[in-house]
Amino acid sequence: MSIVVRESCFLTPTHPLPTHRYVDLTGVSNIGPVSNLVLGCFAEWAHLPVTLPIDCVTTAIQTDSKNRGAFTLMGTILSEKGIGGFYKGIEAYKVLYLKPVIQYMVYDQAKKVLVAARPGAAAGAAEQGPQSLSAAEAFFLVMFGARTGTRRSGRRSRR
Repeated sequence: MSIVVRESCFLTPTHPLPTHRYVDLTGVSNIGPVSNLVLGCFAEWAHLPVTLPIDCVTTAIQTDSKNRGAFTLMGTILSEKGIGGFYKGIEAYKVLYLKPVIQYMVYDQAKKVLVAARPGAAAGAAEQGPQSLSAAEAFFLVMFGARTGTRRSGRRSRR
C-alpha cells in the first residue's frame, strides 16, 4: 500500500490557485518554468494585503510590554501610523517573495521530470495516477525545492 500526498499541502497555499486558473483559461496543461515563475509572483503578492496586517499585529502583540490585546494594538497602530502602519515592512517582500516562487517552480519542474521518467508513464500507472507522488517522493522534491529556493533567493538578497 502506498501513500499518495497532495503536494500543495507542503507549499504556499496561494500558488496552486493561479496555476489551475491559468490551465483553465489557456487550456495549456504543461506550464513552463517562466509561466510558473510569473504565476508564483502573482500568488505571493496576492496574499500580502491580508497577511501583512496580520503579521504586523502579531509582532505588536509579541513585543508589547504592557500586555494589551490585539484590538487595542490595532487601534494604536491605526491612530499613530495610519493604514500604512499595517504594511510596515512591505519593502522586505521585494526579496522575500522569491524563495517560495523559486521553490514551487523547482518542485513543479522536478515533479514533471520524475513522473515522465517512470516506467509506464505514457500509458498511465495501474495503482497511482501518472501525476501522483508517494509521500517520500513529495518530501524529497519539496526538500530539494526549498533548498534551491533558499540558495537562489539568499544570493539575490546579499547583493
